[in-house]
Amino acid sequence: MDEFYKKQTQNQHKKFVVLSPDEVQSVKTPPSRYYIIDAFGHYIFVKVRERTKAQEIINEIYGKGFYKIRRMGLEPIGGEVSAR
Repeated sequence: MDEFYKKQTQNQHKKFVVLSPDEVQSVKTPPSRYYIIDAFGHYIFVKVRERTKAQEIINEIYGKGFYKIRRMGLEPIGGEVSAR
C-alpha cells in the first residue's frame, strides 16, 4: 500500500519526490530543501529553487491554505559571522 501511495502522489506533479519518515532519516542529502508532511506522514519534497514556487505547486495540487511549505536546512544569517 505504501508504494502505491508514493507512486500516485509522485504522479500528481513532476516535481514531487515522496519519502516515508524512515527513508528521510536514512537519507544523507534530501531531494530538495522544500517539503511538506502530508496527512499520512509522508514527506513530499518539491524540487524547485524558490519557496514561493513550491508553495504555488502545493496550493495547486492540495488547495490553498491546507499545507505550508517547510524548509530543510539552516536559514541564512545576515551579516558576517566571525569565529573569534
